[in-house]
Amino acid sequence: MLADKNQELDRLSGCLERIDVNLHQIGARLGGDRHEIKDAHEHMWEHRPDMDHIDKSVMCQSIDQMSRPSLSLRAPRAKLEKLRKSPYFAGFDFRRTDRNETETYYIGIHDFRDEEPREPWV
Repeated sequence: MLADKNQELDRLSGCLERIDVNLHQIGARLGGDRHEIKDAHEHMWEHRPDMDHIDKSVMCQSIDQMSRPSLSLRAPRAKLEKLRKSPYFAGFDFRRTDRNETETYYIGIHDFRDEEPREPWV
C-alpha cells in the first residue's frame, strides 16, 4: 500500500513539474511579446506628430497583430493555472481482456499532455 502511495505522489510531483514548465514557457513568451508591444507603443507616441493618418493606421494594425499571439496564450495559461491547483481528482485502472497490462488514466477538469511524446498526464 505504501509503495502505491509513493508511486502516486511521484506521479503527482511529475505532473506538477510538467505544468510548471509549461507555465514558465507561456510566461516567457508573454513577457517577450509584452516588451515588443510596449516598444511599438512608445515608438508610435514618440513619432506621432511626424506621422500622417496612414502611418498611424499601419502602426496600430501592426501593434494589433503583435498582440494576437498573446491573446491566444491566455486561455492555455488559465487552464494550466487551474490544473496547478488540482491536476486530477481520480485515477482509473483499465485492463484489456486480451492483455495482462494495466493502464491508468487520470481524470481532471482539463486534459494535459506532454508536448513531445504527447503522453497524457491528465
